Amino acid sequence: MNRFRKITDYLFGYNRREKRATFTLVAILIALFFIRYFSLPRERPEIFVTLTSVSGLSDTVSDPAAEPLKMFAFNPNIVTKTELIRLGFSSRQASTFLSYRNSGARFRQAGDLGKVFGISEAMVKKLTPYVIIDDEKKVTEDYSRPGNVAPTKRADASPEVCLVELNSCTAEDLVKLPGIGEVLSGRIIRFRDLLGGFVSTEQLGEVYGIDTSVISDLAGRVYVNVDSVRKISIDTCCYKTLARHPYIGPAAARSILKYRKLIGPPSDIGELVRQKVIDSLKASRMAPYCRVAPAGTEATGNAARGK
Repeated sequence: MNRFRKITDYLFGYNRREKRATFTLVAILIALFFIRYFSLPRERPEIFVTLTSVSGLSDTVSDPAAEPLKMFAFNPNIVTKTELIRLGFSSRQASTFLSYRNSGARFRQAGDLGKVFGISEAMVKKLTPYVIIDDEKKVTEDYSRPGNVAPTKRADASPEVCLVELNSCTAEDLVKLPGIGEVLSGRIIRFRDLLGGFVSTEQLGEVYGIDTSVISDLAGRVYVNVDSVRKISIDTCCYKTLARHPYIGPAAARSILKYRKLIGPPSDIGELVRQKVIDSLKASRMAPYCRVAPAGTEATGNAARGK
């Protein structure tokens, strides 16, 4: 019995030092509890204030997010991102809308809004009564302000002004422009070749090393001919061609080829968005450079997919 008691005391018992330490710890915890309890602020009674109508003011405070949007007439060919957001577009939808427009697209009727990726039929119906599209001549003039088409040469224009078409010019032609040296001209040509051509003069801002002040100086001196842009057949071309394009890249190229292998060739780029192969923003950038090959090239497409 004594042996069992010794074993129990050895395993579970406390010596004098351990007991003293335990009592000290308990005392500290109790002290901390009382300090915390008495240091807390006393609960204050809640005060309810009822707003009454004074001088014709409403007694309710409206939530801005719950207020209906204030719609207004707009021209989709010249509307700004801020105005689109005021009309109910999300920031991403507004960016997609502007990218689609900057690709060279024109809105000739309200129904054309449905061609923009990410805009539902319900939203098109909601916006249709507020769409105002001027005559084609004025729309072209308004849209061409950034310099997407060849500017009209005025009779009193200085003969020193050099107009350059970006998709057919040479590096020597670009060097004649203000702020463009041999290095920048070479980069512009290389970027143009990778893209397959420019669809907007604003794309010059994507060239490495070009300053915004240079872009401003080029306004009215450069323009683009979108008819000369080379397009990729997204339903037949090989991985290398897709991945090499700056607006597609390797990740999207792999997704497109995987979709073609599992489902089949897409009927258009919108199908890739609907099937969530690519997002709408990437699709809007790719759209000017992509097409679906004619039916007669099916064999070529199968051979390309085999590679």
